[in-house]
Amino acid sequence: MLGSINVLPGTDLTTAMVVLTVFLAGVALATVAAFGVVAFRKAGDAGLSGKMWRGALVLVGVLVAWALLDRSSIRDQIVERRALEARAADLTIRAIQPGSALACLDAVAGPAVEAACEKSLFASPEMVAAAVAYIDARVSLLAAGVKIADRDPAYRPSFERLRRGLEADRFGLVSHVLMTRGCMGTDCPDLKLVRDSSRILSGMRSRTFDAHVSIHSLAWNPGAVAVSAAGAGAQPSPQQPQIVIQQPPVASNQPPAGAVPLPPSNPMASPSPALAAAPQAPAAPPPQTNDPTLASGTTAPAQPLAQAAGSTPGHPKYDFPSSSSIPAVSIMAPEPGTPPPAEAKPAAKRPARSQAQRKEAPPPPAPGGPTLQQPQAAPPAQTSGQR
Repeated sequence: MLGSINVLPGTDLTTAMVVLTVFLAGVALATVAAFGVVAFRKAGDAGLSGKMWRGALVLVGVLVAWALLDRSSIRDQIVERRALEARAADLTIRAIQPGSALACLDAVAGPAVEAACEKSLFASPEMVAAAVAYIDARVSLLAAGVKIADRDPAYRPSFERLRRGLEADRFGLVSHVLMTRGCMGTDCPDLKLVRDSSRILSGMRSRTFDAHVSIHSLAWNPGAVAVSAAGAGAQPSPQQPQIVIQQPPVASNQPPAGAVPLPPSNPMASPSPALAAAPQAPAAPPPQTNDPTLASGTTAPAQPLAQAAGSTPGHPKYDFPSSSSIPAVSIMAPEPGTPPPAEAKPAAKRPARSQAQRKEAPPPPAPGGPTLQQPQAAPPAQTSGQR
């Protein structure tokens, strides 16, 4: 039975304290109890021996109380260390996941590898956000480790690697995280966590992280204009070029001001009633030309409508037909074989004529033909009674 119990004390290397076995703990408790019983019995004696036993009893009580308090404080430190180690293990798992570039921020692989990791760290906005959160967690972890190391100096070497990684600040992430916490100078409490803060202060002044984001954000949204994170809320200066996106012109059906209205597409269309009712003048002879290439009596092509009317050409975006594409047709005379247009309703009401006058009225002359004059009736003969 005794062989199955470890009667010798052991040492916990993780907590640097002596761990007593159950057997030794029982023996110590029995010894203290026996000493207490004897001390209580002897404390009632008069004389010097009674005073010594009473003093010994008080001393034993103080030692027991101190042992209990020290044990509780050590237990609290053990809990804090285990929690801190769990946080460090969680960050390590996040850094070594497949496809993760967070391990480049530990300043362990070397400057050449870290420079090659820049493209992976800033490949997407999600990756940049994960890197910022990772650095923020490492700064909080260092602050908690420094508090434990102040009570137990033997724990300080455990965080030297973490401190060196934050001091390097390869891409300005540490300076960006500290600035988000309100740290803008050397009097910042978070800067006291590191020994060499020169690179962190330099990153705050030059905005290294914002420069990396503005460069790599062009690949996040192809075709978009990258906006610097540092000057996102600032007004653009006159020296900066302004980018204006022009929309393609939209065709409008409204003619521009001052443009000449186009003639109807069908020149042989029937005239309006008002035009038909108006008296038609004989068509003017077409202008003769002296061009020897044309036969005698042949009329030259008519000039363009815009030139004949003496008007100005229209808007440049309108395409007017040329004079060569318009045949020489007079709109005042109908084509051969075309019936005359129907007579329109007169604009003004005329007095009614007698049936005899309507019968004697000659048919209307053909357009363009000679006009026939009606013979005037002779005045009635005077009778003999009227003189």
